[in-house]
Amino acid sequence: MVSSVEISRPELVAFLQTLGAKPDPNHIYDGHIIRNPAHIYVVLDREGIDEDDVEIFTQKLGSIPRTSIVIDISRAEGSEQLAVEIVGKFAACWPVIVDNCLPEEIGGKVFTADELLELKTSGKGFWPQYAQVGP
Repeated sequence: MVSSVEISRPELVAFLQTLGAKPDPNHIYDGHIIRNPAHIYVVLDREGIDEDDVEIFTQKLGSIPRTSIVIDISRAEGSEQLAVEIVGKFAACWPVIVDNCLPEEIGGKVFTADELLELKTSGKGFWPQYAQVGP
């Protein structure tokens, strides 16, 4: 997930706590959101935004990307939809897009805010096996 707003680690952790996130005992992630069996991990991307992605992210966001947040989605049932729901909550607070991090030839896509809303309301997901919304 990428935002045009500079989001600090304390801001991210505080926001995740409002969503019921638990701290990661291994201190790898900034939060762990669990809805048994579904769960996701969330962390501020320490490596930042890849220069190769800045142009497409700027186009999709409508402004320069400033923060990258990684959402590690479990393969447990319902985790993909939990991730879509959580991204929707981020989008209600900050301008965000989501890169599903796949090569374009196998379903790679950067989702805009409108596409995120469509995913949320349709129950679809970010990866090709979850019947993505849009082209």
